[in-house]
Amino acid sequence: MTLAMFIASSVDLILLSFLRDVLGSGVENLSFIGTASLSGMIVGAALVPKWYKKIERKWLIVPPVFTLCISIGCLYVIQSWLIILPLFFVQGIALGCFNITFVTYVQDIVEKENYTRVFSMYHMISSSAALPGILMTGVLLSICGVPTTILLISAMLLVLGIAGILAVPSLGRGNSAEQSNIETVAV
Repeated sequence: MTLAMFIASSVDLILLSFLRDVLGSGVENLSFIGTASLSGMIVGAALVPKWYKKIERKWLIVPPVFTLCISIGCLYVIQSWLIILPLFFVQGIALGCFNITFVTYVQDIVEKENYTRVFSMYHMISSSAALPGILMTGVLLSICGVPTTILLISAMLLVLGIAGILAVPSLGRGNSAEQSNIETVAV
C-alpha cells in the first residue's frame, strides 16, 4: 500500500501535464478536478462507518488502488477535461473509504499507549511518499511523454492492486461499540 501511495501521490503532476500538453486546456481546471475528488472523499468517508462493520476491511482498503488505476488509465483516451470530473469523484469515494478504513483499523489494533508513535510513522510514510513519487513521475513524463506515463503508472497500480489482493491477509470486520464493550466486560 505504501508503494501505491508512492505512485498515487504524483497524480496532480500527471493531471497538470495532461491538461496542458494533451488537452491544451488551462491548468486552472485542476481546481475543478480537485473539488470533484474532495467531494468524493467526503462521500466515501460518510459511507465507511456503515460499511466498516459489514464488509471485510481488506475490501475497503485494497480496491481503491484499482480505482486509481482506472481513473488515471482513462486519461489515455479522454478528450475533454469535463469527463475527468466523474472519474475523480469516484476515485475520491475510494480514497475516502481507504483513508477512513485504514486509520480506523490501525486504531482498532494498536494499543492506546502506542497511538502517537504509530500515527507519527504513518504520517511520515504518507508525507514522504510524495517526493519520490513526483520525482519518478517527472522523469517518466520528460522521457516518455504524457500518454506513455499514464499507461505506465496505471500498469504499476494494477500490479500493486493484484499484489495487494494476494498479499494482504483477511483483516476481519470492524467491531461495533456494543461488541467492544462486551469484550471489555468479559475480560
